[in-house]
Amino acid sequence: MSKLYVPEKYDFTPLLDSLQPWHRVLEHNRYQNNYDYNKSILLVNRVPHLDSGFLLLTQSTQLVSPISVLHYETYSHEVDLVVRLADVAPQTQCLVSSGGLFAGSFPFGRAQEPGVADYADGVDTMAFLAELA
Repeated sequence: MSKLYVPEKYDFTPLLDSLQPWHRVLEHNRYQNNYDYNKSILLVNRVPHLDSGFLLLTQSTQLVSPISVLHYETYSHEVDLVVRLADVAPQTQCLVSSGGLFAGSFPFGRAQEPGVADYADGVDTMAFLAELA
């Protein structure tokens, strides 16, 4: 996960609480180093952020976030979100939404369980390879 789109005035408390069982990720030295580094950068640059103690959340338009950081953007109306998702579709590998709400999205918990006809970036790898022959 590298980006969240949340409604304006979203309360991150339930999300951060639900992620607490993953706090042991800090036992991995490389992750801890990334967390410490990114936290330092945010603090030195006075970038507003939320800190769960092992995950940093910060508002950003960037799609890709560094290890230990989760970027988010807010939206005011669902139609604004649909437009934004359409704008970033070419750079998006996988979209997850509640119940697969948006076209082409996966329901929560299914992003890492693709079906036989689900292709990364929408490219049928076998068809692509067959065309090379």
